[in-house]
Amino acid sequence: MGSRRQRVNVDNLLATRVPLPPMPQQELLGRTLSTVVRSRDLGASREAKLRTLRSRLLDAAFGGSL
Repeated sequence: MGSRRQRVNVDNLLATRVPLPPMPQQELLGRTLSTVVRSRDLGASREAKLRTLRSRLLDAAFGGSL
């Protein structure tokens, strides 16, 4: 009928070693990701401004005030 989920053994989980890159690589990755996020946010902001500008321009054009 139904399947049973196995539970994670906490001691085994805590004993698991997770390999991490050296600190300089971690720092470079952090800086790179921060740059990507800033670029994305800047792009989204510009897109919102362009949409507003487009809307206002169309309103002016079809409202006869252009």
